Amino acid sequence: MIIETPLLIGERGFSRGHAWKLPAKEIAARNYNLDCKNPHEVVVNHRYPEVLMQEYLEIARQLAAAQTALKQELMQVAKYADTTRVNLIENRDFGKCSLVKALKGILDRMAVENTIFTKIGYPLRKEQEMIDSTAMREAVVNAVVHNDYSYGGAPKFEFFSDRLEITSMGGLPYGVDSEDFFSGFSVPRNKEIMRVSRDLEIVEQLGSGIPRILKTYGREAFEIRKSLLRVVFHYTIPVSRVKNTSQQAVIPEKASGKTLVDGLVARLADGLAESQRLMLELIAENPRISKRAMAEKIGISTTAIDKNIAALKTKGLLTRIGSNKSGHWKVVADRHE
Repeated sequence: MIIETPLLIGERGFSRGHAWKLPAKEIAARNYNLDCKNPHEVVVNHRYPEVLMQEYLEIARQLAAAQTALKQELMQVAKYADTTRVNLIENRDFGKCSLVKALKGILDRMAVENTIFTKIGYPLRKEQEMIDSTAMREAVVNAVVHNDYSYGGAPKFEFFSDRLEITSMGGLPYGVDSEDFFSGFSVPRNKEIMRVSRDLEIVEQLGSGIPRILKTYGREAFEIRKSLLRVVFHYTIPVSRVKNTSQQAVIPEKASGKTLVDGLVARLADGLAESQRLMLELIAENPRISKRAMAEKIGISTTAIDKNIAALKTKGLLTRIGSNKSGHWKVVADRHE
């Protein structure tokens, strides 16, 4: 049995809200007391204006503190002498200003560091960037916009002699796995930063940034961890080969189109496996290259690198100058050296 109570009389007088229904058993359990609360009645929690103003001021204070802390975050562009973080030769801080202004400063600095190489050959001259500028810009913007600032850390941009590393804190956003990430599925971690960046046409919310990087560098450029996300761009031509310190460096090329390094390796390549030939090219370009870097570039294991090094030494084509830690490789052009 259902009893409708369209109008009730209680301690507070008449209740003129919507009608509602109560089962007969519930009414009997209440000893037939029909003074019950109307579930359709909107409860308004009135508080003193002074209390509400205090709560508002506290929220405003916390927001201002968060904005100030964000401005104090220093994003660094560092430059090292070799492939390690031991010999720091330059460190520039960008921060203590708006995030947009800091981002612009970083992009300008990165453009300066991205040397353009000019090969003078026959019959044409060819220009090539050290790092693909489109991929580099996408990685920089993604690092700043999607960094997890709650970790207390800011993005880092580090130039080594053979690569650029861009590191942001926080790993992948919650609910996004690596396949989602590489397919361009976009989930903004910082919605307000994303909104402002989109309004200023700094970034798109279409997930097109990662595919642009993948187009040139592939998945191997990404290092995804729980606490960070790192993008590694290996230079087209290692800095160790550059003699000109200006933004545009000139590398001579023979009329045949073979570079000096290619010519040297070509003379020694008879009877060598493809991986050994590639190793000689990498070492000729960067004598201080690590075994791990060679393995990553060629696509083989470090164990295979060790075996190839032993074979090249046996053939008299490769030697080590100095210690394993601070020394360098030397391609032996003359086997009688």
